Amino acid sequence: MTRGTLEAYRQDDSTTTGRRRTLYPGLEPLSVTVAEATRLLGFRNCKSVYRLIREGRIKARKSGHIFLISYRSLKEYVEG
Repeated sequence: MTRGTLEAYRQDDSTTTGRRRTLYPGLEPLSVTVAEATRLLGFRNCKSVYRLIREGRIKARKSGHIFLISYRSLKEYVEG
């Protein structure tokens, strides 16, 4: 692991604060979890995101026991 990569890795303080920081600023994620999508969309609970998935308004795939939601589809949903 290079020094720059290690420093970016250390910036992820999700284990101590419960919040994730962007490891590589300027890059969009490929996918986000339901909890992250809820926060990004400004919803109060995850039920609204699950409803959007069920209705096909945002694209998601199930990976094990979690949904991975396409970041691009979230942007398209918000932009109309």
